[in-house]
Amino acid sequence: MTGVNSHARPEGIPGRSMTRRQWLAAVPPATVAAGATLALVGCAAPTAPRSSVTDEDMLDRHAGAAARDAALARSAAATSPDRAEELGIVAAQRVEHAAALRTEIARAAGRSITEPPASVDAEREAVLAELPALMPGSPAGLDEVRAALAESVEATRRAAIRAIGHRSGLLASVSASCAAHLELLGGA
Repeated sequence: MTGVNSHARPEGIPGRSMTRRQWLAAVPPATVAAGATLALVGCAAPTAPRSSVTDEDMLDRHAGAAARDAALARSAAATSPDRAEELGIVAAQRVEHAAALRTEIARAAGRSITEPPASVDAEREAVLAELPALMPGSPAGLDEVRAALAESVEATRRAAIRAIGHRSGLLASVSASCAAHLELLGGA
């Protein structure tokens, strides 16, 4: 049995393994700069000034925005039948975002969540029950949905930078998903 060589090169590649210096020279500078920036932001985030808004309030605000975006997308499907399938995807996923954010609020508040899937299901049902009240008075247009999603991308991105740990990841995931939705709908 042979030992594990931590400096071994991948099978089939001749020559010796790369040194750190060679690797850095081979990697595009923009990639290194982006990684360094993320590392600096990650190091600075815990010491950044905190606002008086509690984390739960911030999460609740984003959950509300997700539910409103879902209602807008459902409404816009009526005025944009050629985009109804995409708008349905956006609406369904924004409902999931609202449910996940509300589940995190419940967890942070100390409410017992013994079975997370059950609590997410309950939150999803609550969001779906709210959607009719959140529907705009007149059918929304595709541009309104795009604008709301663009706002959600930025708001959740900023919140993810300020948040710590699991919440940061959750908010970053929501932001990335909203960016994908925006691209799906032809916005950017």
